[in-house]
Amino acid sequence: MYWSKSYYLSDIPELAPEGQDDKFYSSRQALRLALQLATGNLPDWEQVKLENFQFLSHFPRYQASISHSGKASVAAVMDKNFYLGIGVDLELEGRSVDDRSRRHFVNVEDDQRASSLELWCMKEASFKALSPLRENFKLPKNNSGNIYLKDICIKLENKENFSFYPLFAPEFLGQGTLKEEKLGGQTYLLALALLRKKTSY
Repeated sequence: MYWSKSYYLSDIPELAPEGQDDKFYSSRQALRLALQLATGNLPDWEQVKLENFQFLSHFPRYQASISHSGKASVAAVMDKNFYLGIGVDLELEGRSVDDRSRRHFVNVEDDQRASSLELWCMKEASFKALSPLRENFKLPKNNSGNIYLKDICIKLENKENFSFYPLFAPEFLGQGTLKEEKLGGQTYLLALALLRKKTSY
């Protein structure tokens, strides 16, 4: 697994032409750098177009995840020979999460020691890691075929590590990390979630 981070204002303002989205360019630059770590070569801009948010037609061996918040972006890529899914989420520390909204993404099995923002960050990363696998899940009959944040259970293992699984398919157990990162002079929460390959499920 390889990951990279980028600051869209301080480090690469020249990448965004007038009227274009800085965050888009920043996240793709982070993705280019992560792919450079994985492959040894810096890909061209047209080679980092994402299909269905995670797949790279120019790099079929790899799956990617990107996130941006505030003035920073991160990207992670994984080798599909070793992992089933990857997800990354970046949240500006101190961002307010209304406690009333917890009922939409927190379930009774979640580790309640985590703050609302920490749970949100871990669940977003876990959702990205699990969503490409949804055709493998036995979804509840009343489910529309989608995975929701409330369907994902988060368990803290220690201050920086957590495990995750969908409530309706606990055999798909993944591992993640949650840590603070200083990016561009601001503090962020960064969650990375990975689902390793097993011989069978």
